[in-house]
Amino acid sequence: MRSIVSDEYEFVIGVDTHAARHSFAVVAAATGAVLDHALFPTSPAGLSRGQSWIDRWTAGATTLVVVEGMGSFGAILTERLVAARRTVVEAARMPA
Repeated sequence: MRSIVSDEYEFVIGVDTHAARHSFAVVAAATGAVLDHALFPTSPAGLSRGQSWIDRWTAGATTLVVVEGMGSFGAILTERLVAARRTVVEAARMPA
């Protein structure tokens, strides 16, 4: 049986990854409303700020983090999120 994201999580964090900076968005899983978005550099300090931003928004709530490019530009961020015990999945590829 397939589960529905909104049945399992309160928030979804989407991360669009790039070489120099990543774009984060926090979405209310129940409604799909985008609550906030922010850009963070890919430096260690920038990634730490991105993780803190996630922590402030989710504050212990059930959260799914969806990272685009987990095996490339998002690899370091993904490692950090997994080490922090976050649930992380790869974003689905979309046709051009």
